[in-house]
Amino acid sequence: DLPGGRMGCQAAALSLPADGGAARLGSDRLCIVVVGGERCIPLTSDFPPPRVQQFASVPVFDVVEGAWVPPERAPVPPLPSPRTAVALCVGAGRVATPPAEKKR
Repeated sequence: DLPGGRMGCQAAALSLPADGGAARLGSDRLCIVVVGGERCIPLTSDFPPPRVQQFASVPVFDVVEGAWVPPERAPVPPLPSPRTAVALCVGAGRVATPPAEKKR
């Protein structure tokens, strides 16, 4: 179970380094990375409506160990701002800035 629980999140299975170092293609640990989501904190009355807490944290579950990776050792940084909705795309490759177009 995910500590604290969350709903509306996305998850992806990734191979990440076991030592908390930089991720690289063919890393050695199968992990589940959970991104985004929220928790509804119910109140005791109908008004005001329940409070919603959005998450910026990115919990990582180490499938080999069968345990959650402590946040201080997680190989994935938190989101820049809390959010519920996210989209994930997983694939081999790299992220780069496209070259500037030449003036004609």
